[in-house]
Amino acid sequence: MLISLLTFLSLANAPAIGPINPRVLDACASGSADASATLGADVDARELASSGITYASKAMCKRFVADFTVPADANPANMHGVLEFDLGGSFASEPGQASSCNNTELLVTTYEKAAGANSFTKRSSAKYKGKWSTGMFQICSFVKVSGTNPPTDTPNAAGTEVWRVSVSASHNGTAKPVKAMIAFKQIPW
Repeated sequence: MLISLLTFLSLANAPAIGPINPRVLDACASGSADASATLGADVDARELASSGITYASKAMCKRFVADFTVPADANPANMHGVLEFDLGGSFASEPGQASSCNNTELLVTTYEKAAGANSFTKRSSAKYKGKWSTGMFQICSFVKVSGTNPPTDTPNAAGTEVWRVSVSASHNGTAKPVKAMIAFKQIPW
């Protein structure tokens, strides 16, 4: 009894444990994907879209999360591409006027689960802001304000890999539908 009391008193006087570092567990890397697709043999590209903005109300990872499986034999169908592929995310429909472009924000993070691996490793994370461009064409372009752009990679001859893209977008702080994509690069003619 005395030992229990002493143990309790020593724990009661122990320093408090600080807040958990949010970088230790990345909920977007460890949670389930919202959608998935395969960039396989004779496939040029895959695109997955959020169903509205339900991703923004999830408990942990408040992003649309898409997994893209890339087998070792993945290659473009049209033979005008190269074996390098790009990953990315965007608004489901691009803002078509200055008022819907300004004050927009796009967050894109990519992860890779290498052949034989059990978990995802973060490869890039970037924040983009909308900028309305005028001139010959009026268009909303997204300018990177921090982070690194998604990587370019090739199918791994050692085996199948899974690439994860997590995306969120907002205009004036309100979530907007998004899409994630993976595509083999095309040679311009």
